[in-house]
Amino acid sequence: MHIFCGRRRCGTWPVLLLPLAISINSCSSTTDSPALPTLLVTNPSCTGTQCGTVEIREYDWSLPVPQPFWGYKVIGEMHGPTACFVFPAPWHFSIIGPIDTLPGSPIDTVTFTLTVKDLISLVALDSALFHGNPPPPSPYDAVVGVSSNTFSAASDSGWQFTLSDSATVGTTVTPAAPCTQ
Repeated sequence: MHIFCGRRRCGTWPVLLLPLAISINSCSSTTDSPALPTLLVTNPSCTGTQCGTVEIREYDWSLPVPQPFWGYKVIGEMHGPTACFVFPAPWHFSIIGPIDTLPGSPIDTVTFTLTVKDLISLVALDSALFHGNPPPPSPYDAVVGVSSNTFSAASDSGWQFTLSDSATVGTTVTPAAPCTQ
C-alpha cells in the first residue's frame, strides 16, 4: 500500500477498514500562499524557557473515512509560547486499495481534496505522541487542547487558538487579525 501527495510518494500508514487494508496520505502541501488564512496559537502553560513542543492538527469533518480524534492534517509544530501558522493549501488524501488479482485490473483508489473551506476542529497534542521516547501512556494523555467549536478557516483571513491550562477544557477558535510567521 502506498501514499501519494500529488505525484510524489510520501510514505505509508496502513489502516484496517473492514475487511480492506488501506493506506492514508498524511502529506500536506509544502507551498504557502499569502492568500491563505493564518492561525495564531498561544500556549499559556509555558513558563520562562520551559515549554513543551506542541503539534497543532486539524480534524476535517468533511473527510468521509475514519480518522483518529486528532485528525490527519498537521497545521504545524510550536516550540514556544506563541506560534503563527498558515493553513495548508489544498491537500490530497488518497486511499489506495488492493490490486485485483486479474492481469490488467486497476488498483482501487479514491482521492479526496481537503481545503480551507472544509469544516474543521483543531487539536493540540504533545509532540511526544509521535516523536517522543517514551511517548505518553495513551494518545488521550497527549492532548493539550481541543477547539470547542468547528469552523471553516476560509471564512476569515486570520484565527486565534489559545490553549487552555487543562486539556479537558475546550478553547474556542476565534477570528483575529492575520499573523505573520
